[in-house]
Amino acid sequence: MMKPLLAAIVTIAAFLSTTGPASAAALSIVQPESLPRLDRDGRQIAKRPLTLTPEGISLADCREDQRIRFTLLLDQFAANAELQAWASVSGGDCRAQTSRSGMAPTCWPLSLGIPLQPVASLDVPVRSILRGVNDPRGASDDASVCGTVDLTTVSVQFLYFEPGAPATPAVAAMVGIAADTIPSAPPASVVATSGEGRVVVSWEPRGAEGALVGDTATNVYCAPTTREACGSIDATAPLCATAAGALASVVAVTSLPEGAPHAFAAASVDAFGNEGAVSPPSCAAAGPAVEGLVAEGGGCVAAPTRPRTQGALALVAAATLATLTRRRRGCTALPSRV
Repeated sequence: MMKPLLAAIVTIAAFLSTTGPASAAALSIVQPESLPRLDRDGRQIAKRPLTLTPEGISLADCREDQRIRFTLLLDQFAANAELQAWASVSGGDCRAQTSRSGMAPTCWPLSLGIPLQPVASLDVPVRSILRGVNDPRGASDDASVCGTVDLTTVSVQFLYFEPGAPATPAVAAMVGIAADTIPSAPPASVVATSGEGRVVVSWEPRGAEGALVGDTATNVYCAPTTREACGSIDATAPLCATAAGALASVVAVTSLPEGAPHAFAAASVDAFGNEGAVSPPSCAAAGPAVEGLVAEGGGCVAAPTRPRTQGALALVAAATLATLTRRRRGCTALPSRV
């Protein structure tokens, strides 16, 4: 799934109605650039790292039924006024009555009875924010909405209506929230190749098609299999390696039993932390490590040796052996101790 790079993940804006009745009321959202996140039981939870769009809504956020807390400041409001929350796609304006009702609405309600007070808090389920993206008349805000929203921005809008004027809000405030609950497709052409004390797993980098992708990493899973058949594998298998970046295309998996066949599969992770399905498996076994060599940082170096003879001939022989080993294997020799 191709996704544009997000220069600004969360779009924030506030606006005042110019078509509603005159009002002295003022409405604003507290710190819209960083809204608290809560679990389904109302406990505040930690957000994802900054590299994974923490203010956005991911597939995992939806599945976990998270909430977003909006804190509103309302000044000089009338006692019988109304405060409502609505949502639309890509900045659609919910102030017009036709956008909130009729045969073809473009907005869907989040809350129609927010208590009127100087400081008001509203916890909105992320599923409610997502439910109208594909159809504003959609009534389902359960788990079925998860995995249905591709990269988009949802405008959450708070509308203040003066008493006796329910058609057009007098004051409004809005915050845009990025959402993406559809993971990337699996990496293509995944191949596992036996190596010395390791298995090298490669794939076709999606970034080779262009830079307009949202992938940030590739996870490689592995599990034991048999020599007769390359068994199936999924994301419940152990995570054996992670390659960072959209252009990553290879990773070495070490610490595998020598000669034991394993199945390997890869899955893409996008800019929202969504992990896609795993690729078809490829199987290989770690080959024997070359005697005198140890794995180090994706390559190999000659293990330190202590010559039995302290004479000059032994030193020359040790140096010659290290040089030949480097030429044959492309390795780097560690200094020998005498």
